[in-house]
Amino acid sequence: VQAGTCFRLFSSGTHTAMAKQQPPEMHRVPLDQLVLQVMSMGLGETWSFLAESLDPPPKAAVEQALSTLHAVGAIQGGVRGQWLGPARNGSKGSGVWKLSMLGTHLARMPVDVRLARMLVYAAVLGVTEPALTIAATLSSRSPFLSPFEKRQEADRAKRSFSRPRDKSDHILCVRAFEQWEAAKQGGGREERSFCEKNFLSSASLRTINDLRSQFREVLADSGFTSSKRGKVRRWDSAVGDESSNANADNTRVLRAVICAGLYPNVVRVQKPETTYVEQVAGAIAQAPTAKQLKMYTQVDGRVFLHPTSVNFVNADFVSPWLVFHQKQATTKVWIRDSSMVTPY
Repeated sequence: VQAGTCFRLFSSGTHTAMAKQQPPEMHRVPLDQLVLQVMSMGLGETWSFLAESLDPPPKAAVEQALSTLHAVGAIQGGVRGQWLGPARNGSKGSGVWKLSMLGTHLARMPVDVRLARMLVYAAVLGVTEPALTIAATLSSRSPFLSPFEKRQEADRAKRSFSRPRDKSDHILCVRAFEQWEAAKQGGGREERSFCEKNFLSSASLRTINDLRSQFREVLADSGFTSSKRGKVRRWDSAVGDESSNANADNTRVLRAVICAGLYPNVVRVQKPETTYVEQVAGAIAQAPTAKQLKMYTQVDGRVFLHPTSVNFVNADFVSPWLVFHQKQATTKVWIRDSSMVTPY
């Protein structure tokens, strides 16, 4: 190491205003999994335990984590809304919150609680393998590449994996992964050719494959599948028992599992008022365009589908409901991934 010159790609004013070090992780990320672990280890009342840390998280963040865990069915015993405060009017206080049976299983899974719940339902309803792919994809970097100079070509390649009735970024990922698995059987050259043609990252796909194996082992250790290795259906990687994949090719069951896992992250699709075009045979209703649709969530109000979503250009939604996993707030609130679901 020797003396030199440091060039910073921002102004001196910005540098001066920067904090000396980034905030602790408990101040930057959702605390769902941390709170779940505290409760599973029996470390006492959640807020009392976390308040003893060097940099305690905001009380509101702990309350939000408990609210999320209650929404997914991971905790029980208390009164909704009274997450940390004392008992009122003779009602039970926050200290009585405890893990439900589902929460006990979710605490063993090293993944977002909603994705963990999706995996549990997937094992019960027989769609384990595709659900593993979805959970692993949402837990890692996207396998789809988008070079600046070939953005439109990459977008077309990505959408080629989707079928007209899917209306789902999550099912699209399952189809892309399945085809990559098939190409991989042809050797390294065929795999590289497939990835280059479809603008896919081989490294990201291998990471997803590794995560699938980890999640599969967790399901097996929890007793949701009878074995870690077993009969192989359309997938080439190790699969659990046949019953856990009995409906692996049924997209309706898979869509129901996606909904069960990601709820209450729901988007309502509002179509514009119907307009009519005069024809020789009479007035004909005009189909709305994707730009005319408006999206709303209960928490954020108006939201927008991200341009990278396969549903960004869709306008013919059979159902007015979408579920999502990730949203991003900039000048607008963007829904980065979504799947159309029905209430029945």
